[in-house]
Amino acid sequence: MNKDSASSMYKIYSIAGTCSTAITVLLNKLEQPFTVIQRKDVANYSDIVATNQVPALQADNVFLTEGAASVLYLLERHPNTMLPGDVKGRAEFYRWLMFNYATLHPAHSKIYGLSRVAESVALPTELCRLAILFVVAVLRVFRVNELMNALCKWSWLFFIKSLGKILT
Repeated sequence: MNKDSASSMYKIYSIAGTCSTAITVLLNKLEQPFTVIQRKDVANYSDIVATNQVPALQADNVFLTEGAASVLYLLERHPNTMLPGDVKGRAEFYRWLMFNYATLHPAHSKIYGLSRVAESVALPTELCRLAILFVVAVLRVFRVNELMNALCKWSWLFFIKSLGKILT
């Protein structure tokens, strides 16, 4: 539902292949119009977002700069079946959402960063493979396979399942 028009309800500031993807997946799932703006195309992005990080979600007068905050804002704002209705279900949902953004995402960022560095300086393939295996081993300490099963209960996080296949 990505619309490249000025009339889009949401603007998502992004870097291709980063965690901004989760917000665009969710916006599509909620059938909401949005425009993706690449961070590199905004000359004064660090004036808009002091940390210079993505994603940043803009809606009317609301500007959110944390992925988990954006997810919760969107799920609260638009009717859906993804956010459990009962307190216990929501608590479990919040637990995994926060784990995803606070623990899993930083590890994924390391893998993403390693691949970007490898491309830019032509690191030997074996070195890259070993570095990624190290990150995967660290993730296994956090019992990530169980996490993947829990996260996949919520359909908007289906893209995480592909990472789970790498880890098993």
